[in-house]
Amino acid sequence: MKQMLMLAATLCLAGHLYAQKAEVNKNGELLSDGKVIATIEKEGCGIVSPTCSFNVYNTDGDLLIIVMVLDYKDPSEVSSGNQDGTVRYLRYCFNGMGGHAELPDPASTVIKPIHAAQSIVKWKLIRDGRLDEEAVRSFIQAYGTRFSERQEALTPQTVIIKDN
Repeated sequence: MKQMLMLAATLCLAGHLYAQKAEVNKNGELLSDGKVIATIEKEGCGIVSPTCSFNVYNTDGDLLIIVMVLDYKDPSEVSSGNQDGTVRYLRYCFNGMGGHAELPDPASTVIKPIHAAQSIVKWKLIRDGRLDEEAVRSFIQAYGTRFSERQEALTPQTVIIKDN
């Protein structure tokens, strides 16, 4: 039992040591372990703006990723803390790859660029100024589109009845 606890502690420590740290500085630069790998520009995300997204560019200014903040109402999510059942999520769209992935929104109120940046760094989606296609495919496969699928399932379907 003692050996298993030591092994678990060692694995946790090793994972922590090899984890990359994401930062977004005041200039909108996305840093991974202190090295600039991209820039993030916020679009919308204000009190009067109904939309919110983050455009991620490589250091040459080429658009790589658009991260959109989306939401929908789900009656099964209604609670005392969420009276209208709002489900908010981040949709990562990859330029030139045709796929996207959806993650739960980690922010309870105000969404910041770091919320979008953390997954980009964690999954190593940008390598040498370009999208790492293998990492992006793995990311898309891991997260899929469960929020879009759930939202679609909740949307009432229009039925057309044709008289003969």
